[in-house]
Amino acid sequence: MALLSPEEAICGRLKAVTAVTNVLSQRIFPQDATHDSTLPHAVYQRTDSETQQTLSASSRLTQYSIDVEVFAKTKTELHTAGVAVVGALQGWKDLTKGVQGCFHKSSTVQAESDEGVYSITHTFALWQKPVEAA
Repeated sequence: MALLSPEEAICGRLKAVTAVTNVLSQRIFPQDATHDSTLPHAVYQRTDSETQQTLSASSRLTQYSIDVEVFAKTKTELHTAGVAVVGALQGWKDLTKGVQGCFHKSSTVQAESDEGVYSITHTFALWQKPVEAA
């Protein structure tokens, strides 16, 4: 069986939290949104990973850096979606998915684009041990 990736864990969590789906519906995409995606939507991706070591061996615990970028038409919509995403992931723990903890590290707001789209990137530290995907 395949192992559950940190991206699958993050996506599953975001799609399972009502506060997120009330704002984003199921518009949560890996790496890139589909062309002409309806706003608001979110895109997630792994940006870094670091396996934790002890003097005797690997702990099998890996810290992943995960970016979740939210796109919206208005600042209000952006704020609402961003708060929902952070609320869903901050302090989240799910041992059945190997998630030992997820913590918000930073946020970066992007200026309005030429297309009139606002965005914010939330970076999370996700601590996960390997588990088999269901």
